[in-house]
Amino acid sequence: MRTWIVLLAALLVGMGDAAAQEIKPSSPEYHYLDSVCRWAIEKFGEKGFIESCKGVNPKITLKKFVGETENYGRNYYEVFYPNDLTKPVRLEYDYIAKVTIWQDTHRIHWLVFGSGWGYAGAHIEKMLQEEKAGKPVRKMKYVLVDYGAIRREGEEFRKMMEEIDRKARAKSAAKDKEKLAKDAEVIRKWEEEVAKRHEKEMAKKRKEQEKVSRDTSATKD
Repeated sequence: MRTWIVLLAALLVGMGDAAAQEIKPSSPEYHYLDSVCRWAIEKFGEKGFIESCKGVNPKITLKKFVGETENYGRNYYEVFYPNDLTKPVRLEYDYIAKVTIWQDTHRIHWLVFGSGWGYAGAHIEKMLQEEKAGKPVRKMKYVLVDYGAIRREGEEFRKMMEEIDRKARAKSAAKDKEKLAKDAEVIRKWEEEVAKRHEKEMAKKRKEQEKVSRDTSATKD
């Protein structure tokens, strides 16, 4: 099974860090495991993987299998070739390759590449048998990701969305301004109408008052 889902399930659920012990680079065990893993990486991965491993010292740790299977408590080595995550163009994961090897048999349990894909040990043995029969080994593809380009695209997308938002806000503000102007014009006309009605009423009252004043004056005479 090559899918990363199954692969991660095996690595994360089936294995743990119980009683982890780091193997020192000065030990013969370290050099033996490193040579086995480099052979497997070159054998089952495209050239880019082994090229990337040049000059990289793996971290090798002896761990204990903790999955609830027939392998519970079994010791294994994890050989981890770190990937430089500061490079803008790089493999997806934080390792170039990661290999797990049983301590008692020195057989590979999992071979995982920095692209997130890998081979189970049983699959590796099957491919080696098929190779003897003349079938070529299917190598895992070396796939790099340009995170610099992804960041640039993300930044361009962010700017584009900000510009869309700015234009939307400006359009909305323009509509609000236009609406306020229309409302102000309605209010102005209403005030003028009220002022006219008030002026008419006041003029009417002045006429009535003048009439009352004339009538009163005539009565006195």
